[in-house]
Amino acid sequence: MPKAIVTGASGMLGIHVVKKLLEEGWDVISVVRPGSLRKRPWAFDVLRRTRIMEVDISYPVPLPLSDVLIHTAGVMHGKTLEVNYRGTINIIRSAKTRWFVLISSILALGDSLRESAQEDQHYKPVTGYEISKCMAEIAVSKAFGKNATIIRPVWMYGPYTMNPDIIYLTKLIKLGISPVVISEDLRIAMVHAWDVACAVSSLIGESGIFNVRGPRIYTFGELIHTIESFYGRKGVKVVVPRKAVSIGSLFFDIARYLLLSPVDVPIDKLREKYSPKIDLREGIYETLEWLESTRKTS
Repeated sequence: MPKAIVTGASGMLGIHVVKKLLEEGWDVISVVRPGSLRKRPWAFDVLRRTRIMEVDISYPVPLPLSDVLIHTAGVMHGKTLEVNYRGTINIIRSAKTRWFVLISSILALGDSLRESAQEDQHYKPVTGYEISKCMAEIAVSKAFGKNATIIRPVWMYGPYTMNPDIIYLTKLIKLGISPVVISEDLRIAMVHAWDVACAVSSLIGESGIFNVRGPRIYTFGELIHTIESFYGRKGVKVVVPRKAVSIGSLFFDIARYLLLSPVDVPIDKLREKYSPKIDLREGIYETLEWLESTRKTS
């Protein structure tokens, strides 16, 4: 039975990756932050079928032999350089694996997204998060060369989310406010975490950088209308101007996604191995159903 190590296994993407690997018959070792499972009981429901290691990747950690190491651990706010870059360095130094998969972000390209989202586009990171992801990509490429897969998801959502973006939007809409960022026609690239997990599984052993997004590009208006439809109500539209988004992008990475939003995120390389399947309505409904179920049980 092949062995996989998944870091950040208690996070939204980590749980989906573990579920996918278990479905395919992998022997999985789940690496999680100490104490994270007490805060995320839903994660333990999945991870109890694996061997669980509680370690802080901010420090060097001992890791067992594996056929593949899938590094999903990361943060979007706070100690981004410490966790996303130095944590990756610690994992690289500890890894005893044949293949390394790094979950990066389309934001690793930074301001270059204004020009193109192609995988070979040059880096122009600006925020701490973007710099940390860019540096992590370079470190993995240097350490593992052709034995590495780098995956760049776009704005990710799905059950088990702890990110505030969709949560805040739902709260506003339930209060009767429907924020429109810049324009209802603003194009946004989103992807369900299960599609990312399936892409990860399909790309093990494939060298290079791969963009991952949903089946198509959406608009911000579609996102708002989908959330409104789930709750059966329409809110008062409140437009958030570009200047406010520009200021917000200095502090919130979700604002950077919206501000830099490229016209397209090509996934030609990905489609040779996997085609994303979960459309926005299906994915948002599943996400909101999960959020509502956790509120009822908390």
